[in-house]
Formats: sequence, structure tokens, C-alpha cells
Amino acid sequence: MSKILFTLEDKPTLIKYLVQKGLASHSTDILSLQKAGDSNMNFTIRIKKKEGSLILKQSKPYVEKYPQIPAPEHRVRMERKFYELIGRSDCLKQQVPSVLFSDEEQDVLVLEDLGELSSYERLYTGEKISKQEIDQLLVWLKTLHSLKFTGAERAGLENREMRVLNHEHIFDLPLRKDNGLDLDTITEGLAGLAKNLQDHESYVQSVKNKGQRYLQNDSFLLHGDYYPASWLRKAQQVYIIDVEFSFFGPREFDLGVMMAHLILSGQQESLVDYVLAQYPGLQVDLVKAFAGIEIMRRLIGVAQLPLAADLEQKKIWLKRSKSLVLG
Repeated sequence: MSKILFTLEDKPTLIKYLVQKGLASHSTDILSLQKAGDSNMNFTIRIKKKEGSLILKQSKPYVEKYPQIPAPEHRVRMERKFYELIGRSDCLKQQVPSVLFSDEEQDVLVLEDLGELSSYERLYTGEKISKQEIDQLLVWLKTLHSLKFTGAERAGLENREMRVLNHEHIFDLPLRKDNGLDLDTITEGLAGLAKNLQDHESYVQSVKNKGQRYLQNDSFLLHGDYYPASWLRKAQQVYIIDVEFSFFGPREFDLGVMMAHLILSGQQESLVDYVLAQYPGLQVDLVKAFAGIEIMRRLIGVAQLPLAADLEQKKIWLKRSKSLVLG
């Protein structure tokens, strides 16, 4: 079977596939097919059946939310490898969905449906995260970073193509003067703020240097995109999803991304300090630099957040980015 790019507009094809692969006993077994969350990278749907439900993800040769952006076609395979690697840790497994089925030919991964969970993206609208939730996020991340792997295991999840794509959108494109982004359509005057950073030679060079650090291999297994859209809550339990950007690199990157989104979502400054204090042995300056870069790319790059912020607030955040990056 050649690769089929599944869509919700062509449900018969999708249903036929599910039956052929034994994921449904018959077409009448499927009650509904609907989008699951706001996944940017992949085609992600919830399959509700007469008995239970599943989450199906398919990676395509482009970004699902931005079809004009090419992306590594087989990235869902990297996600499956991540789940295989963390299988040795009961602590980590308890907070991620189980893998139920994979199909490399179609680049499909079927996961346990954790249910209609609340996304932490609500933090961007003013909700506060509790210290207990922060502790859960930190314990999971510290456990992930503490796992030891062989050279062969690390080589199996280098995830170079996804890192190159992510590198472009984090460290390169936002500071490129001819990047074609019309930022004033997002917030009037934002293009001027972006130009100030693009013209700041030491800032641009520092971001470039940290980008090279991001691309270097290391011994720590990273989530790779540790921010509120990758966190879900059910009752008092925090769950972690969307690991297609995972790789072996500097653990400061995961912490920097987390720190950046605590700032962008207006959490108490004491929580930012608490995160760093609970994670000894870090290169703190590197964490802060990665945080500053993540703030910058979320404000003047492609991957925008649902922020309720005016130009003045974005100016404050970009000033904070500069101080974090330059030290």
C-alpha cells in the first residue's frame, strides 16, 4: 500500500484503514472521528468506538498546521523510539500515553487515549499553575534526564532532521531580516521591535552560538518541546505528550523552554527561580539563554502563542529576552 495522507474530509478512507489494521472490528464499530487537540506538527485524531477510544497520529511531509512548511516525513517514528527508550522507567510511563500500534509504511502511531484532558495552554489566558503541578513536571523531566543509554541507543534517536527544522525556526528565521513574516498583522508595531533585535549584532551572534550548542549531541534524553501545549492535566495528575522533537542534547534546553513559558504565561517570578533551584548541576547561564531565545521566537517567529498581550507587554518580554541571552 502506498502512503495515504489521511484527512478528516475523507473519513471512508480512514475508516477502511482502521478496519484493515484491526483497530476497529467493523466500520459500524466507529462512532466518530474528530480532531484531537491543537496539534501543530501532525495529523492527530480521536477515534471513538463502541468500546473505548484511540488517538491516531500521522506525520506528513509538511507541518499539519502550516502545510507550506516542509517537515521530516517520518518523524512519528522518532516519537515511537522515544516511548521505547523510556519504557524502562515506571515513573515516566505513568505520565505518557501507551503505544498501541505503529505502521511505518503509513507513518502512523496509535496511542492510548488519556481522555478529554485539560491543556495547560490555558495558562496563557491568565490561569496560574500550582507548585504541586510544577513539581510533577520537574520530577518527570529530571527522571528523563537521569536515564542512561548506550551509544547505539543514542544514535537511534539523534533525530537530526527534526532538530535542523526546529533550529531554523528557533535560532535562525526569527532574526533573519528577510524572513517574510508580517508581524504587524499580529500586533501593530511588532515588526519594529523585531528589527531592533535583528540589528543587535551581539544578540544575533549569541543566539547563533546557542543554536550550534542545540545541534550538538549530548548524553541527556530530552523531550525537546517542553511547554504548556505538551502538558495535560487530569484531576491532579499531569501528563506529557508530543515528543516528536526529542533527541539527546543539553538538558538546559528543556529547562530553558519550560522557564520561557512560565514567563510568557505570567506565572509568579518565584516559580521561575524555584524551577532552577530544584534542578542542581545545571549551566544556569545556558538555561537562561535558551529561555530568552524561546521567548524571542514565540513573539517574532512563526510559532505564535495564544497570548493576550499588547505591544508594550511584548516589548517588555523582548527586553527580558535580550537580558537573558546576553547575561
